[in-house]
Amino acid sequence: MDVSFEQIPSNIIASKVAIEVNAKNSSLGSSIIPEKILIIGQYDNSKVVENYKPFEVVGGLQEVKNRYGYGSMLAIMAEKVFANAGTTIPVYISAVPDSSSGVKASGSIEMTGTITKAGVYYFYFAGQRVAVSVTKNMTATEQAAAIANAINANLDLPVSAISEDGEVIITAKWKGATGNYITIIQNLLGLEEENASPEGASVVISAMSSGATNPDITNCFDSLGGSTWWTVLVNPYTDTANLTILEENAERLADPLVKRMVNSISATTLGLVEAQNLASSRNSRFNTIVHVANSPSLPFEVASAVAGVVANSAQVDPARPFKNLVLNGILAGESLTYSQIDNSEKKGLAETDIMSDGRVKIYDLVTTYKTNNAGANDDAYRYTVTISNIQAKIYSIDNMFSSEPFVRAKIIDDNMSTSQSYAVSPKIVKGYILSLIDDLWIANAWSKNRDTIKDSIQVNINSANPSRIDISFVDIIVLGERIIAVNYGFAFMPAN
Repeated sequence: MDVSFEQIPSNIIASKVAIEVNAKNSSLGSSIIPEKILIIGQYDNSKVVENYKPFEVVGGLQEVKNRYGYGSMLAIMAEKVFANAGTTIPVYISAVPDSSSGVKASGSIEMTGTITKAGVYYFYFAGQRVAVSVTKNMTATEQAAAIANAINANLDLPVSAISEDGEVIITAKWKGATGNYITIIQNLLGLEEENASPEGASVVISAMSSGATNPDITNCFDSLGGSTWWTVLVNPYTDTANLTILEENAERLADPLVKRMVNSISATTLGLVEAQNLASSRNSRFNTIVHVANSPSLPFEVASAVAGVVANSAQVDPARPFKNLVLNGILAGESLTYSQIDNSEKKGLAETDIMSDGRVKIYDLVTTYKTNNAGANDDAYRYTVTISNIQAKIYSIDNMFSSEPFVRAKIIDDNMSTSQSYAVSPKIVKGYILSLIDDLWIANAWSKNRDTIKDSIQVNINSANPSRIDISFVDIIVLGERIIAVNYGFAFMPAN
């Protein structure tokens, strides 16, 4: 069979060494999906930004602070993403304005008495420490003013403050119910800080409350589904309306004609029962709700940290389970037993664990998906990593069929013979699929049971539309190791 050339004419006769260069799909390196993170969140309303449309961050955390405001929800989220994903994974931001009917959460620190012994007050706002030195004979009004000044001096805090007659009024920097989760804690480190406390005055803290009406995130999805594929989405809201919007749009992005399946990460720091109830009320294969029970950290900080480690891990191996990954910058809360964690996972709640050094790590990441459309129990999408695995495979299939020889291919029958490299038959297509499975999926342990997959491959020219090739096969996905069960017996003498 003659060699086929696209650029060198077949009818030239004069002496010449001609070299035609064509890109071939022989390497599958470009078929590994590049991770991209999209952060949804609110910003300082004094900033002028383009709402909803994804903006790529190229200048790191400082760019986010300058663009969206110090201490803004987006700045706090971006800090945790970068702390856990590093700087090599692209990060985009979808800025959401405050709801016009939103209300900012507020709390207070009330001071009474006059200082009889100087010392230092230590307050923590969503885990961020503020130290306030006070001297002997300072009145309650003076103490409150000093505390408010110290709060406002730390631009990265999620709150601002004013003082009035011995009371510090603390207000969230954005509107909505998410501000109610900003914790105010005195002496978080315990005895060490208590020993430094001044004497003669008393402190009464009123928790943040009254924040209301989160913004609607519907418009965030208007630009999603195009040429850019955001593999991980960070969602700061767990109200019913926004979770429903998120889940419905995630299903839309998974449509075969869109092909932009996303892993969305939400989080909660509620107590165990409340968190389990939240997860039980949802049923989405694309939404993972991560739980750090009673953590001083903000829920969307947890979601951001998890998104960072998920993208970082999936970039190396999209089939490796997301467990035992440390969440940098997330403060520990209540420790849970194995039984409680197991029960949470059955309800669709992804749990965390506290390490011996106090750091928080992922225990397991599970989605909220529990039942199929018929209402039957279904564990097909139980683990978050399943979505990452499928994302990688969809990307590799799409990339293969968007490359040569399929860009301008002609469809021929299996029994035809031609020298044209861009003429493809069902048999040729099957060969490409098998090479993809062997060289990428099996080689990287994304799939197993190669022969079973091979035997399931069917490729046909569509009988009603001869310009269409129909392909079907069943992938056998590799599962992560999660349980090792050992039956250990012992005896003091051999059994008879």
